[in-house]
Amino acid sequence: MKRSAVVAAVAFTPYVAMIAGLPWFSGDRRIWFLPEIGFWILLWVALTPVFLGVADRIRRPGAAETEQEQR
Repeated sequence: MKRSAVVAAVAFTPYVAMIAGLPWFSGDRRIWFLPEIGFWILLWVALTPVFLGVADRIRRPGAAETEQEQR
């Protein structure tokens, strides 16, 4: 699989997971004082930067070493 396809798959995972999980919520339960659908959306909003960071590291594999050398 090409690197660009892997980057796209990792970057779109939060978007797809957020939408794909919505049909399974009934709306009558609460998690940490939030309706379960609100918790689900907040969870994926919080996880999105992690996935985008991983996608960036895949796209630019030598970027971490270059940034450390510049300091």
